[in-house]
Amino acid sequence: KEDGKAIPMNADSIREAGAALGSFHAKSAPALLTPNDERSWNNRNAMLERRTRSATVWRGPHSADTQGTITHRNFSHSVCTIVDGSIRIGGCFGGVRDALLPENSPFPAIRDVGAAYASMLGKDPDLRKSFYEGWISTAPAHWHSSKAVDTHRGGVMIWEYEQILQHRLFNQAWGRSEPEYVTRWLAGVSGIQNGMYQARILAVAGLICFAIIPTAALYWIFYPGSPSPTISDIGAMGALGACGYVLRKMYRASAPNPW
Repeated sequence: KEDGKAIPMNADSIREAGAALGSFHAKSAPALLTPNDERSWNNRNAMLERRTRSATVWRGPHSADTQGTITHRNFSHSVCTIVDGSIRIGGCFGGVRDALLPENSPFPAIRDVGAAYASMLGKDPDLRKSFYEGWISTAPAHWHSSKAVDTHRGGVMIWEYEQILQHRLFNQAWGRSEPEYVTRWLAGVSGIQNGMYQARILAVAGLICFAIIPTAALYWIFYPGSPSPTISDIGAMGALGACGYVLRKMYRASAPNPW
């Protein structure tokens, strides 16, 4: 064990901690890489919700870019120390907590990012962005692709949710009072989900725009007696395609930031 000093809670140090975690993940990828296992990951959330008797439900489809690998499993900013001027990550070991919640399927790297966010609740919110910027600077690119971190698919936020449920479970197991940040975070889940649900209206509208174009083309080609499309008709189809593209972009942009 190396003795080091705690990292300062400032943007530069937290960014370096994120970069150190990303380097750890970059070295983990060649050793273990498994496909998206959304069923196991969602079952874990269901189990945590049931054990903690939480009035929340959150499942995510996750993307193909969200792959299982070797993760820290107990990450927080507090396990990062400065040794000889560089960030070292400690605390990567099992224990009672891992025995209570064993790993049934390799987790994705963004779970450690969610754990970092959960450990910084109550701190300066801008530190989350600094940590994320550090992490993406060294982590494999596809693990922080737009699909992997899209909150509509789960992203980092669903793993922060999983970590908060764990905090609740551990406090219940030790007979401790629940920290305010746990109660407050879980109370805000319905608001997050309502916002994403409303954003799906944009996605549906975009799909309708895209669907009209091939439907109209099939009508003009195959329907007996259908008139030939005019320049105005073709222009209208182009406008619908543009509207569909803009609506889909708006839908993606409406997702919460990955930090």
